[in-house]
This record gives sequence, C-alpha cells and structure tokens, in this order.
Amino acid sequence: MQKKISEIAARVEAEHETLKRTMSILENEIKHEISSVDFSVWKLEFMGKLRDFQSSLLKHFDLEEEGDFMEEILSIAPQFQDRVERLEEEHTEIISDLNGILADLKKFSDRDFPQLAGIRKRVGEIFTSLYSHEAAERELMQDVYLQDHGPVD
Repeated sequence: MQKKISEIAARVEAEHETLKRTMSILENEIKHEISSVDFSVWKLEFMGKLRDFQSSLLKHFDLEEEGDFMEEILSIAPQFQDRVERLEEEHTEIISDLNGILADLKKFSDRDFPQLAGIRKRVGEIFTSLYSHEAAERELMQDVYLQDHGPVD
C-alpha cells in the first residue's frame, strides 16, 4: 500500500512541476507588450495556449480526485477530510475562473484592446491561486506522508 501512495504522490508532484513551467511561460506571454495591430493574432494564439493549459489542469485535477490520490490521503489520515474537500472546491473555482477569462477573451475585438489589462490581472490572480493551491497540496502531502499516523491496514 505504501508503495502505491508514494507513486501517486510522486506523479502529482511531477505534474505540479510541469504545470508551474507552463504557468511561467503563459505569465511571460500575458505580460509581453502587444500592439493593437497584433492583438487579434496574439489573442487567438494565447487563447489556444490557455485552453491547452486548462486541459492539462483538468487532467491533473482528475488525477488528484479520481486517480486515488485524495482517496489514499484520506485512508491514511481521515482527519484531513476538510482540507481535501477545500482543495477539491478550489479545483472547481480555478476552472470556472479560467472559463470566464476564455469567454471574455473570445468576445474581445481590436477595439477592446485597452481592456487587456483586466485580463492580465485575472490571469495573474489565477496563477497566484494555483501556486497557493499547490503549496497547500504539498503541505498536505508532507503532513500525511512524512508524519506517523499509526499503522496503515
């Protein structure tokens, strides 16, 4: 049982690193100055990259929720049920926020270019939430895997 737990935790942690690299790339792209002339081309490319990121994020959340990760955590340390539930709620909130940004970007045209600052801010807020979310997951893993909770049956 312990080996399976370690493999799942290692996979989740590896995916966190991949997601962080992708977020860093997207952060640089959203901060890069764009002219109103280039806005339409940039918008389409950025939306595609953001959708790809969202898809990766959904798969990652599926791994955590449906891939036995949260189940294994709770089998070892059921006292962390509230923390697990909060992390799962954050998954829904983050995806909802990304959907909102994508929907708003899709409506943007060249004349909406000045409003890009608001989109930049919202993307930054999502990434800040994700960094905090991942830190909370790492802390949960440390609390579960690195502390003695008694024998595991």
